Amino acid sequence: RYQDSDNYYRFSWDKKRNYRRLVKNEGGVFTLLAEDPVPYIIGQTYQLRIIAQDTLLQVSVDDVPIFSVADSALSSGSIALYTWRNAGGYFDDVMVTPLSGGNLPPVISSFTATPSTIMDGQTSQLEVIANDLDSGPSLLSYNWIVQPGEGGLDDSTISNPIYTPPNVSSVQTFTLTVEVSDGEDTTTDTIDVTVIDTDSSSLPINDDFDDGDYSGWTIINEGTANTPSAWSAASGTMCQSSSIYSLPNVAVYIEKFGTYAYYSGGLTWTDYQADMTIRSEDQNAIGVMFRYQDSNNYYRFSWDKKRNYRRLVKNEGGVFTLLAEDPVPYIIGQTYQLRIVVQDTLLQVSVDDVPIFSVADSALSSGSIALYTWRNAGGYFDDIVVE
Repeated sequence: RYQDSDNYYRFSWDKKRNYRRLVKNEGGVFTLLAEDPVPYIIGQTYQLRIIAQDTLLQVSVDDVPIFSVADSALSSGSIALYTWRNAGGYFDDVMVTPLSGGNLPPVISSFTATPSTIMDGQTSQLEVIANDLDSGPSLLSYNWIVQPGEGGLDDSTISNPIYTPPNVSSVQTFTLTVEVSDGEDTTTDTIDVTVIDTDSSSLPINDDFDDGDYSGWTIINEGTANTPSAWSAASGTMCQSSSIYSLPNVAVYIEKFGTYAYYSGGLTWTDYQADMTIRSEDQNAIGVMFRYQDSNNYYRFSWDKKRNYRRLVKNEGGVFTLLAEDPVPYIIGQTYQLRIVVQDTLLQVSVDDVPIFSVADSALSSGSIALYTWRNAGGYFDDIVVE
């Protein structure tokens, strides 16, 4: 729907900056309509499909819908092939066909599980919000699917059922599916709910990794460069020896996505003290996340020699906030005793028994701990005690 240089929609895909993005340029003003953190593979050919029908804008890659947005700003216009800072962009087999009449499938605008992490004696409130852009041929209907043995719902035919998990013996993640139909077309989406065994979340814990493994810890890789991570406890110390990282968004310089290992049994912890030793044989960031709930909700202490900082940040709903910072580097190869205290709204960080940050913040009241590195191929963690 390109009309001129100030009016169009645009889908773009960037490997280096790790995004797929749908934007609107209306009257020279840009608006982000949809985005996800998925890079392409250099040299791979993809089949791209764009559907623009009435207010529906849909982007699919290799027959898999990735964005489906309703927007009424631009109702007509051509197509254009686009690159930005790309010296090797290829386009072929371009075919444009008209769409007239026909049914528009439902669009799911929101899909939530509240909370998304629960004990096996708790429940989660599910909710899907969907729109039928052309109002028919029938009213929207819902069908929720839970696999046998993975829990149940109070009503699988409504938009907001309550999910009751099964009894689990450790930590398990269950994928729930919803189908939304307008009587002719069906739109499907999935959501994950993590269920924790009630008996596995007790405190204190004490892990010195002397058994040579890191059972109970779950590895998450968010960095897109120098992948994958390389976590190991074979030496009796938890070590991460890959320089995995992503460059931070210029506007959000504190996000620093790398890799981390979170303690799976601690997602319901509230007030606790976490003690451990840390050491870096590299010069980039090492640290600890706490009150970790998921990849979009946690506090994080990080320490970087090269950039000369100690830093405490909050990630709430995917939005980062700087809580405290000072210009103190670590010494490469030196072992430090790190203590984190979280009690009610108090967040306190100490190094070698010296408090360095003490902040009051009420955003996140519970969650586990996680061991964290960013672009650091020599991060070591040991003697972890939480009580």
